[in-house]
Amino acid sequence: MMISITRKLHERGVRERAREVESDLEFDSKFESGNLDLAIRQSENEYDLLMRADTNTKGHKQWFYFSVRNKRAGTFKFNILNFTKRSSLHQHGMRVAVYSQKKAARAAHKTPFLWHYGGDKISYTPSKLCSEANTKSRYIYNKKEYYAMSFEYTFEYSNDLVYFAYSAPYTFTDLILLLKELKSNSEVIKEEVLCKTLSGIDIPLLTINPAKQSTEKISTSTMDRLGKHLKESDRKPVLILTARVHPGETCSSFVMQGFLRFIVSPHRLARALREVVVFKVVPMVNPDGVVAGNYRAGLSGQDLNRHFASPDPLLHPEICAIKRLIRKLQYEGHEVLGYLDIHGHSKKKCVFIYGPYYPLHSNRYLEVRYFPQYAVRVFAKLLEETTDMFRYKACRFRQEQEKMSAARLVLSREFGIMNSFTIEASLYAFIDRERRLVEFDSGLYEMMGQRVGETVFEYQNIVEEDRSQRLQRLYLNRLKKKRQREKRLNKDKEEYKNEAKNKDLIREKTPRKPTRPVSYTHL
Repeated sequence: MMISITRKLHERGVRERAREVESDLEFDSKFESGNLDLAIRQSENEYDLLMRADTNTKGHKQWFYFSVRNKRAGTFKFNILNFTKRSSLHQHGMRVAVYSQKKAARAAHKTPFLWHYGGDKISYTPSKLCSEANTKSRYIYNKKEYYAMSFEYTFEYSNDLVYFAYSAPYTFTDLILLLKELKSNSEVIKEEVLCKTLSGIDIPLLTINPAKQSTEKISTSTMDRLGKHLKESDRKPVLILTARVHPGETCSSFVMQGFLRFIVSPHRLARALREVVVFKVVPMVNPDGVVAGNYRAGLSGQDLNRHFASPDPLLHPEICAIKRLIRKLQYEGHEVLGYLDIHGHSKKKCVFIYGPYYPLHSNRYLEVRYFPQYAVRVFAKLLEETTDMFRYKACRFRQEQEKMSAARLVLSREFGIMNSFTIEASLYAFIDRERRLVEFDSGLYEMMGQRVGETVFEYQNIVEEDRSQRLQRLYLNRLKKKRQREKRLNKDKEEYKNEAKNKDLIREKTPRKPTRPVSYTHL
């Protein structure tokens, strides 16, 4: 596995600082998805921290995940100095994800203790690295703008091990455990290998499709809503879902986890939906970046979501495999119902959608290329009606020049997938109908994933109803034309008979000329 130079400095930097000053805190990030490059003690209760840049890049400093073991209880201040984004949700109240081992042990007998959000006096301001770069070390920071996120945390117990992260972590190991759980409890899920990453990790590809049709076990009303005319021999449409192309957007994995648990469950909507739609799911597109603790890039040092237009088979095997999968499905005659790419957003609240743009005069603005036709924005509107977490007004349907190589636009353009969407979930909170700010947690993210599944059910319901209505209208129109044609033919026959009858009457009424007798005298 390729490792950046800053990764090598991690142990040496922490060890040297620990020798210089006897610290009350011990920092560590030598675990899966960990990211902390350097910890510098500024005073007795204050520390400056530096994040490691993404592997083989000079930027993308956003994700941090480290542990702190304290020798004594008390309040400490942490300054993370090298953020690269000018604005952040920390300016609007976003807190730090925290997990305390001693708190978890004390709460274990009551409820499962999960990651929670904590930290006091959080600020996001220009970093002091900028002023240092203008004087002493300009060549190190290359005139970049850096921002610092500062927060205070009170350790309630001495000798506690506390983890801090940008958002609640979701590692590749967590995904493997989830898949093992789902496969042990359900027979409708099949796991394959999409491809291998640069480091040799197998990327899971899940196919959710019942082995045998079981429509008789589902209520008649539910199946009627989804189109009872479907036969086992019919090729079912395919819905493709992906997540975690950006490693630091951990909330996308929680949303995906909620969707997977819903769609393989015995819930009546899930069972009915499995009968009419095949799901192809890639729950973690970039496991290399997740394991390495990157924020946006993979081991190649490139943003995979900006290389869908012309991926390199050696540097971007994940993208090539996804496009190859879609091409194979369409070649086999499957309709690709949609492509849902789940992301996290670090600047906006709520959950929303980015989708392709179609001009107003184009029939694609309101209609789908494939039969049946219907509106491009219906899915987003249905999702808003399903949950308060989703905000339709935050959705954007554009083709921005800098994002023309993103997955949703490339797949819509190359494969004609109308419903090619990026589902963006805020890393912070959503605004409910009472205009209250509700902070996201893993449970709410999973609930959002279930709402996505329920919306797919409603969406497919509309598709099938629209198809039935169109088939019925088509049949009635053909029947009407047939009857009109028969009526016209009968009319023509009657006219022909009347005309023939009139001709016979005319012949009868017309006196015949006397025939001239034949004379044989000339013989």
